Amino acid sequence: MANLGKVILVLSVYALAFLAFGSLVTAGRNRREISFSKTLLAGFFLYHAVFQITALPFMFLQKPLSLLAMFWGAAAAAVILWSLCRFGKLWVRTAGERLRGLFGKERWGWAVLFLTGVLVILASLVYVSFWDATYYVGQVSFSVYTDTINQIEPLSGSFLQSFDLKHCLATYHVNDAVICRLFGIHPLIETKTVMVIAVMILTNLAYYRIGLALFHGKKSSVTLFLFFVFVLHLWTYSAYTNAGFLLFRTYEGKAVTANVSIPAVLCLLLDLYGGRENRQTWLLLLITVWGAAAAASSAMFLLPAMLAAGLLPLAAIRRQPAVLGKMVLVMLPCLAAAACYLLWHMGILEIAVRR
Repeated sequence: MANLGKVILVLSVYALAFLAFGSLVTAGRNRREISFSKTLLAGFFLYHAVFQITALPFMFLQKPLSLLAMFWGAAAAAVILWSLCRFGKLWVRTAGERLRGLFGKERWGWAVLFLTGVLVILASLVYVSFWDATYYVGQVSFSVYTDTINQIEPLSGSFLQSFDLKHCLATYHVNDAVICRLFGIHPLIETKTVMVIAVMILTNLAYYRIGLALFHGKKSSVTLFLFFVFVLHLWTYSAYTNAGFLLFRTYEGKAVTANVSIPAVLCLLLDLYGGRENRQTWLLLLITVWGAAAAASSAMFLLPAMLAAGLLPLAAIRRQPAVLGKMVLVMLPCLAAAACYLLWHMGILEIAVRR
C-alpha cells in the first residue's frame, strides 16, 4: 500500500508539473479556458527540454545526483507555484466545465477514459522481460544507489572511462533517477509503473488530438478513431512496431519517441496543413522536437526525417521559402544531438569520467 500511495503521489506531481510547464505556452492572460490535452503534451516536452539543459552540466561536471535532485526539485516547485498563482483559476474553471460535460452532453468522454484505462492496466500488469531492461533500469538504479549521474556501465557495473554520449544526451532516465531520489521510490516502480502509466496517458492524448484534427472536432468520430487505435495497439504489436514498445517496453525512451513524440509532431503538422497555424504552433513544434530529443536518442534521427517529409511539401504548396527556415530552426535540437553523437562515435568528442 505504501508503494501504491507513492505511485499516485508521483503521478499527481507529474500531472501538475506538466500542466504548469505547458500553461507557460498554451495559456494566455485573457483565456477563459485551456485545452488540457494540448497543455499536458506541451508541458511534458517543455519539462524534459528544460530538465536536459539543467541536468547536462551536473552530469559532465560529475556532481552528485542528490545535488541535481535538490536543484531540480526547487526549480520545478517554483514553476508549479508560479503557474498555480497565474493560471490556477483558469485550470479550475476549465476542469469544472469538462466535468459537467462528462455528466451532460459529452458522455462520449467516458468511452475515451475507458479505453485509456484498459491500456494503462494492461501495460502496468503485463510483465515481459527484455534484455535491454537491464541496461535502462540498471542505469537508473546505479545512479540512485551510487549518487552519481550516468558514470557506470549498467551491464557490467564498472565505471566508464568516458561518458556514453549516445545515451547521456537523452536525460529521460536521469529524470527517473531524480524522481526516485526526491520521493524515495524504487527505480523499478518509477520506470516500470509510474512512467508506464504516464506514457500511456500521454499517448492517448496525442492520438486524441490527431482525431480532433482529422475529424474537425466531431467528438463521436474522434471516439471511434481512438477505438480503432486501441484495437491496433492490442493486435499489431511485435518487436518492430510502436505497439510492442507501448505495451511491453514502455520504460524505454524509444517508447516515448514512437508513441508520444511522433504522434505529437504529426498533430502539429496537421494543424499547419489545416490552416490552423500561428506563432504558437511553431513554438510548440520546436518545444516538442527539443523535448523529444531530450527524452530519447532515437528522436535525433527520426524527427528531422519526419519534419522534412512534412514541411518540404508544405513549403512547395505554399511557395513560401520561409517555411524551410522555420523547419531548420525546429530541427536544431535534434541536429545538435546528432552532431555530438557522430563526433563521439568517430572518437573526436570525448568527455572523460574522473575517478
